[in-house]
Parts: sequence; C-alpha cells; structure tokens
Amino acid sequence: MLKLKQELIVRKNMETNRPWGGAGLALVFITIFTGLAYVILQIYLKSEVKDPIFVGLIMANTYAIYRFTIFLKRNLQLSSVAYEHSLLETSIQFSGHTFMREIFDGKKSFFIGMIFGMVFLIMVILLSPWKDLTLLNYALAVFLFVANILTGMALFSLAIYFKYSFLIGSNINVHLWDRSGAAISSLIDTNQYIVLAVAFSSCVAIISILFSIFELDFSIFVFTLFSVSIIILTYVVPLMPITTQLWAKKKLVIEELGEVMQQEYNRIITIAKNGDSTLDTSRFDSLAVLLKTTKSIKAFPPIGEHSINTAILATTLTMLPSIIDFLLKL
Repeated sequence: MLKLKQELIVRKNMETNRPWGGAGLALVFITIFTGLAYVILQIYLKSEVKDPIFVGLIMANTYAIYRFTIFLKRNLQLSSVAYEHSLLETSIQFSGHTFMREIFDGKKSFFIGMIFGMVFLIMVILLSPWKDLTLLNYALAVFLFVANILTGMALFSLAIYFKYSFLIGSNINVHLWDRSGAAISSLIDTNQYIVLAVAFSSCVAIISILFSIFELDFSIFVFTLFSVSIIILTYVVPLMPITTQLWAKKKLVIEELGEVMQQEYNRIITIAKNGDSTLDTSRFDSLAVLLKTTKSIKAFPPIGEHSINTAILATTLTMLPSIIDFLLKL
C-alpha cells in the first residue's frame, strides 16, 4: 500500500514540477551556447582562447547542478511519503504535494535565479577582466549570468528545503536508542546527498576561477567564504532539530537514571546500616553501566558514521581548490 502511494505521489509531483526541470534543461543549453559564443569571440578577436578550462568547468558545473537537482527532486518525492506518514499524529498539517510544489516552484525559483545571475553580470562588467575589449567583457558577463541563473534557482529550492527540514525534524518522533525510522533516515540521507552536491559544485566553481582571466584578489576569498558557508549551513541546519530532540531526550534519560540510582544507593546503604553483610549491588552496577552508555550517546551528528564520512568528504572537496592553487604556483 505504501509503495502504491509512493508511486502515485511521484507521478503526481512529476507532472506538478515539470516546469522547473524544463527551465533547468533549457538553461543548460543556453549556458553551453553562450559559453561557445564567448570562446568563438575570443578566437575571432584574439586568435586564441585564454580561459578554455574555465569555460568548460562552468558548463560542466551547470549541467551537474541540473542533474543534482533533478535527482534530489526524485529523492524528495519518495521521502515526502515518509514525512507525511510520520507527521500524521502531530498537529502539523503536512502535505507531500505542497512540500514538493513549494521547494521546486518554477516561477519563484526562476525569479531568484535571475537576481542571482544579475549579480554576476554586474560584477563582470564592473571588474572588466578584458581591459581592452568591451565586447568580450559583455560576452563573459552574459555567459556567467545565464550559468548562475540555475545556481540561484537551486539555492532557492535549498532555502525552502531548509525551512521544511527544520519543521519536519522538530516534529517527527526521534528515539534515543533506535534512529532507523523512515522519516529520520530520509532526512539524513537527503542531507548527505545535498552536502556532497553543494561541496562538489562549490569545489568546481572555485577551481574554475583559478583558470579564469580574473585576478585572484579579495573577491575570490569572498566567493570561497560564501561557498564554505553554504556547505556548513547545508550540513548543520537540517540536522539541528533532530539533534535538539536527542539532546533533550538524552538529558531526560540521564536524570531518570540518576534518580533510580540514588534510590538504589539509598536502599543499599539502609541494608548495610542494618548489619547485613551480604549486599547485592548488581542492580546498581547495571544502572551505572547504563548511565555511562547513555552519556556516551552522540546527539550530533544524529547518525554518526555516515554523517562524519560525509563531512570529511565535503571538507576535502572544499580544500581541493586551495591545493590546486598551491600546485599551480609551484
């Protein structure tokens, strides 16, 4: 029954969110077209191409962002069933259909994408990396404008997902000992995927700048800082509500165990004072072991090994551009 419901929601949402995918694919083709036009213009005006790796990486990254987002959409279509089922017994009115429609809202995301792209358009025109050729400056500006529309659309979807992940994580029932529920597993898996996708895309974007005609000044540092901030937010924000729940439940269990241990301790002391030389402390010892085990439970990250591996890989990807920059300067 659950599989059937998943399939029905997937089909329904694929119809609902098709405009985002259509616009995304169109932007990939336009990015490739404007990139090739920029390269051809360089050949015509300069008889050489100074930044072919930069152009190629931007094109590849745009397509990667498109594929990442489409895969994420399919993943969330299935996850929305688990979220809806887990929130049935709460006061939260959660609809998988609304969840998908708001995250992949074609019109709103395209508007945000246009604004994000305009930032790069204006930045290139102001920096004028082609000092002697205004036409090439405008060609590069248009290329980066189109390429970053899709990035802006993806960031919009990510921001809305943050809102929903915070809502879901704050209201699903999280168990201290068993964290294998469908909803929490979906949140963790989605979080891992998004973190790696953002880290990969940021890594490629920063590397591309190293092969561009832009001067590697303070603006590159700002862009790198922005990328790292997005990665950190992507990793932390969806997990914080779950972590907060786990911290609260861990604290409660420790307090309860402390009270029971105190009662058991008082019982043992009373027996000892009455002169009984055969004291049974096995229950107290078991409680002490349980208390130690409870204190060792980690609330962050909620599912330790997988989340830590993701964080390590994301950090490695983030550091990769700096390593490449160092090697290029040798």
